[in-house]
Amino acid sequence: MSWNSIYTIAESEIIIGVRNKWTHIFTIIFTILVLGISYFGLTASGYTGSMQDFSRTTLSSLNLVLYIIPLISLIIGVMSFSGDGRLNELIFAQPLNRWEIYLGKLLGLLVVIFTSTSLGFGISGFIILMRVGSDGVFRYLVFVLLSNFLAFIFIGISSLISVIARQRGRAFGISVLAWFIFLIFYDLVIIGATTLLRGKVAATFAMLSLLGNPVDIVRVLSLITLNQPEIFGPAGAAFLKFLGGSLQTYTVLILDLMLWFVFSVFLSIKIFSKQDIT
Repeated sequence: MSWNSIYTIAESEIIIGVRNKWTHIFTIIFTILVLGISYFGLTASGYTGSMQDFSRTTLSSLNLVLYIIPLISLIIGVMSFSGDGRLNELIFAQPLNRWEIYLGKLLGLLVVIFTSTSLGFGISGFIILMRVGSDGVFRYLVFVLLSNFLAFIFIGISSLISVIARQRGRAFGISVLAWFIFLIFYDLVIIGATTLLRGKVAATFAMLSLLGNPVDIVRVLSLITLNQPEIFGPAGAAFLKFLGGSLQTYTVLILDLMLWFVFSVFLSIKIFSKQDIT
């Protein structure tokens, strides 16, 4: 495996991402939304009229991140991995290993999504720092890292969807379905199932269900970072109680996020390396 080849493909993917108008639109809209949430968020608590501090901005931005970043990551990933376009035809015509092609495209996409989200958070954070101060800045930075981790996982999922679907239109449809399942349907199923169970069985089921959804994992990790245990939800509360502390819960959930990313990438490469692209 040639790291020079991987670097070259990643560089071309970054250039495409920088030139892509949708990347610019996402960055601008994301920045405006975070700033808007910082200024107008938590109205019920009486914080309107001035910028919120980092901790309140993080809490107010949580749902925005959980809904938008997975969707954008899926779209960006499918656009790159779906196999359409002259650039992909040119890359596949080169004497390159499939692992090199995949890892190069993946690395480039991770840089693009990391830059876009970090720029949005960074501009907002700088304004908050100038207007309000640095209180809660560490929690804000951890939240930024968790948000990017979530983006990386859904980039990996988008690559898996793309290599399975092969056609861009079909991959987009499956991606929208995946977004709906992770963000809405999954929690509805878990809530319905727990109502049918009782006692320890229900608590155990709710706890284990948390590991099956990276969106819920990032939500719980963000709330632990913000020290907001009262709004964990049943799954997060059960997990925290079972492991006996925030540090243990944080460690296990981070490892589970890593497994999500590694598994989706590994499975994508296995399928991609065996596909006939002619």
